[in-house]
Amino acid sequence: MMSQPAAPPPPPPTAPARRPGRLGTWVGLGLILLGIVGGIALIVVGARSVVVGVEELQRVPVASGGTIEVTEPGPVKVYAEREVSESAAKSFSSSSSGGPVPDVELSITDPDGIPVAITRVRGSEEYQSDGWWGTRIGRFEAGQAGTYTVEVVGGDDVQLYDGIAVGDSVQARGLWLILMGVLGGAFLVFVGVVVLIISLVRRSRAKRRHQGIASGPSYPPPGYAPPPPPPGWPTTPT
Repeated sequence: MMSQPAAPPPPPPTAPARRPGRLGTWVGLGLILLGIVGGIALIVVGARSVVVGVEELQRVPVASGGTIEVTEPGPVKVYAEREVSESAAKSFSSSSSGGPVPDVELSITDPDGIPVAITRVRGSEEYQSDGWWGTRIGRFEAGQAGTYTVEVVGGDDVQLYDGIAVGDSVQARGLWLILMGVLGGAFLVFVGVVVLIISLVRRSRAKRRHQGIASGPSYPPPGYAPPPPPPGWPTTPT
């Protein structure tokens, strides 16, 4: 009888290979978290900058005018305002290409009583906060710090407004921060999702390869007799 060769011993166990993609998974999750938290933080800071800026504006009535204090030389913005409900939603918009500019004529004099020229600014700027809705008229250049007198002297839109607000606290940077929070946060989340998906795919492929290597080649069980040769096949005499 033909003897069967002994089955070769199974290969020695190998140390488990480090699966790729683990670092990428953490990087992807970190980018997603950074995009969400960072985006919200920028939006909050930008919105607060706009709201605080509106609150810090100095105001005089349209009917009687009044005085405002300029703390340092430089450009100062001028807005026409009307009162709205304090519960109205806060908003801020700025455009460099165009928009409404109220027809309100002002007279502004510096601490020495010298009239200051008011320059119309290209574009528009509007806000609604703290019980006021305002739109930019223009700006003037304060040559010195001190008390400036503001008076309304005419214009077709005077009856539409309750007050004149003056200051340089409302800045478009608040709007830019909000925009950066939305777009920048969304971009980081998108990149994080892409990195996470790629890392998970790599880990899944590496896991399948590792399982295939660990199982090794298949061998017949001990005592297994091979099937007889087909008819006509030469046999080896025992």
